[in-house]
Amino acid sequence: MEAGDTQRAAQIARRGSYGAGPFAWVLLIVLIAGCTSRQDLIARMQKNYAAANYRAAAVDLRNLVRQEPGNVDFRLKLADSLERTGELSDAETQFTRARELGATADAVLPGLTAAILGQGRYRDALAALDKVRPAGGEEAPLLVLRAQALLGLGRVPEARDACLAAIARAPDDPGAHLGLAQALMRLGDNAGAQAELDRAAAAGPEDFAVRLARGRWFASTHRELDARAEFARALELAQRSGNRPDTIAALAQLADAESGIPDLASAEQHLQELQKLAPHAEPTLLLQARLEAQSGRLDEAQATLKRVLARDPHDEPANALLGLIAARAGKTDSAATYLAQALNEQPGNLPVRRLLAETQLAQQQAGQALQTATDPRAAGDATLLSLAGRASLVEGDVTGAVAYLERSERAAPTDKTRSLELAAGYLTAHRSADALALLEKLEVPDALADRREQLLLAALADSGHAAQAHAEALRFAQARPKDMPAMLIAADALLGLQDVAGARATLAQAAALDPKAPEPWIHLGRLERVQQDLPAAEHALRRALELDPKNSAALLAMAQLDQSRGNTAAAGAELEQVRALEPRALMPRVLLAQLYLASGQLPGSAAAIAEARALAPENPEVRHIGALLALAQGRVTEATTVLEVLARQFPKAATVQADLARAYLVGGRPVEARGSAESALRADPEYWPALVTEIACSLAQQDLHAPEALLERLRHTRAPQATVLEVSGDVAAHAGRFADALKAFSAADALRPAGPLAIKMFAVRLALHTADPQAPLRDWLERAPSDVAVRLALAQQLQAEGQQAAAAREYETVLSQAPGQLLALNNLAWLKVEGGDARAGLELAHRAYDLGSGLPAVADTYAWALIQSGHPEAAVPLLRNAHGRLPDDNEIRYHLGVALVKTGALAEGRQQLQAVADATDHGQIGEEARALLARLAAGGKG
Repeated sequence: MEAGDTQRAAQIARRGSYGAGPFAWVLLIVLIAGCTSRQDLIARMQKNYAAANYRAAAVDLRNLVRQEPGNVDFRLKLADSLERTGELSDAETQFTRARELGATADAVLPGLTAAILGQGRYRDALAALDKVRPAGGEEAPLLVLRAQALLGLGRVPEARDACLAAIARAPDDPGAHLGLAQALMRLGDNAGAQAELDRAAAAGPEDFAVRLARGRWFASTHRELDARAEFARALELAQRSGNRPDTIAALAQLADAESGIPDLASAEQHLQELQKLAPHAEPTLLLQARLEAQSGRLDEAQATLKRVLARDPHDEPANALLGLIAARAGKTDSAATYLAQALNEQPGNLPVRRLLAETQLAQQQAGQALQTATDPRAAGDATLLSLAGRASLVEGDVTGAVAYLERSERAAPTDKTRSLELAAGYLTAHRSADALALLEKLEVPDALADRREQLLLAALADSGHAAQAHAEALRFAQARPKDMPAMLIAADALLGLQDVAGARATLAQAAALDPKAPEPWIHLGRLERVQQDLPAAEHALRRALELDPKNSAALLAMAQLDQSRGNTAAAGAELEQVRALEPRALMPRVLLAQLYLASGQLPGSAAAIAEARALAPENPEVRHIGALLALAQGRVTEATTVLEVLARQFPKAATVQADLARAYLVGGRPVEARGSAESALRADPEYWPALVTEIACSLAQQDLHAPEALLERLRHTRAPQATVLEVSGDVAAHAGRFADALKAFSAADALRPAGPLAIKMFAVRLALHTADPQAPLRDWLERAPSDVAVRLALAQQLQAEGQQAAAAREYETVLSQAPGQLLALNNLAWLKVEGGDARAGLELAHRAYDLGSGLPAVADTYAWALIQSGHPEAAVPLLRNAHGRLPDDNEIRYHLGVALVKTGALAEGRQQLQAVADATDHGQIGEEARALLARLAAGGKG
């Protein structure tokens, strides 16, 4: 090159550095190439290529290909260099051109397939391999590429087999061992995966992919120091080869591992290197977001990730990380959205699939979780099979759950956690013999010993081996005298085996291990409550709360104790404390809803249910309590519908069947109610609430003999004495023995006062014509002013006594607490209309009709409000329908007659009024019908 050419090249280079554009760089390359002989160029290229400096080699190879476009060797080396430096699309183009120029399939196919795979086009890669599949079978490198394509498509067992075939052909091929490790990871065989990664490292110590994979493995198993060493080595290899994408990937992984140690200073330093190398690249932004999230700067992390999504809304890692951040923040809806998007982009991403299934389970969306976990592209993953088992249990499919858990254990035979999950599944399915056989031969690491022991003791007890279970509990406690969780497990087992003294002694040992630990005292409190020693139980729980005033378990146990003593105010206060301490916890809200519902505090119950629904809308227990609340609020159809669904979903759940029976009974369906009560007792013969409901059903059916026999059976169950007394009163009242009934109800009220009991006491006092029969209702409302049912009973009695203003006030109070209470709406509407406020009455009656249009009495009230508001034509069809359904109801017939007269249908109106007058010689309706007929006869208007 002449001096002038050199100077000109330097000028171009300087201009290029200030933005002259790509043309200047191309010209510079041409000028430099012109200064070098062909042989020198080839020699330099070969030296760089041999030293794995592929980026430098690619520069010379581009010039050589430009000079000799038909040179297949140069083009193959260029394609290979481009593939190794991450320029995958260009590499694919060069491999394809080399094939067109006559290169053999053996020379082209490995690199071409690797370039296609690198772009995530797994089907295209598989198609390329299938197109030239040799008759004698593929060699190891092609088998490894096939395995990678199969893994990308989720065909994990086929991928494993391809890798095994590759190893059989080339035992020292690091790629084959690496591919097999990836397949085994997917199948849940972590020990096998670890062994294959070790073999891959031995076979290819300088292989970037191996080092990166081992680093990721160590990171996934929380061995951050080992992960950092592997990523650091991978970074050296990437920098040596000049592979920019590999360098970026290794830097990002290295910094990520450092953040987990944590060595945040080093992580931030490597992030800065990344930001210089590729400031706006996805790995840089992802690492930045991870470090921001780790530092607690979640808003900044989300903003960074949204920058990635602004460029590509489908970016899988960004969606996955946003999903993880949302999941950790308890924002399950957002987490599920982001994770679903990530999984849609990369269905084979098992960590994302697992987290999405976990999130869906947390949302109580068991059906969706099951679908996510059982996707064919995740077949064989032990964790996902385990999640499928958990989802099936929530769905009530115990048999299916056990099948998934068995597959999970087979997929990960060295993972003892899977074996313990299977044992728990066997116990849930009442297969205690299978659980026992599994647990007795199972050896677990020390970290899982307590869990195994819990299950073993349960399996022994459920299998009828009480003596063996007792000996095992004592052995376990003696073998681990310094292990508090072990002592607590043993104590609970001893209590379950009726060895109360042994349980107390073991708990005393546990308390001595750590005098500041509240757990032994919580367990002791539960023990004393089971033994009905309530003062001792309170003493133990108070001690636990002295040690830790904000201990949720102690507060929950104290709330249950107070509730069993009838102290609902204290129980509510304790549950409210837990509710405030744990804003995302479902249990305190469920317990609060139950407590408030039992004490008639429907607004409080509704508020707790609303929070529980927001946390877990598909949770069966939440749906169950919601149905019971609806039943208490008078929404019988809604309650029955939900309970019917739950009964189909959980046919052997005695509680659901018994509550469905109660809903049927309230809805006037005693035959179906009795059938559901009997189903509950078949599911659990000891479930006394179902027996109580069956007694109520037999009373509703006017059965003269069954109630007494059923009551005698109830006396021999574990039903509380207050319940037995209350049901005794029901049976006595049904037989007309009102004095006996009042005596039984009063005794029950002394033991456990309650709203329904107050209503029953009022009813029998009314039947006995005692002075002030409403006293029990007023007394209870002083204690529980939010009890809708009791206030409704008081309002109806006041209305019956003609105290309309007082009744209206009570109905208004009911509606302030339960706006959808149908009876209150209907009766208050009637009082308003009769009191001359037709406009207010019409609004209330319309609301009632919207809720209970199928009830003739409700339609009648609405129609009468329409008549009094000047709209008799709208009332006529309502009244015709109501009269058709209740032809003997003279009040409905009278209203129909009035409406017909007012619309001009005088003949038909007189006919209806005359029928009422003839049918009722006495009473207000008969008098009003005769008076109207007289006015019509005199020529007056209706």
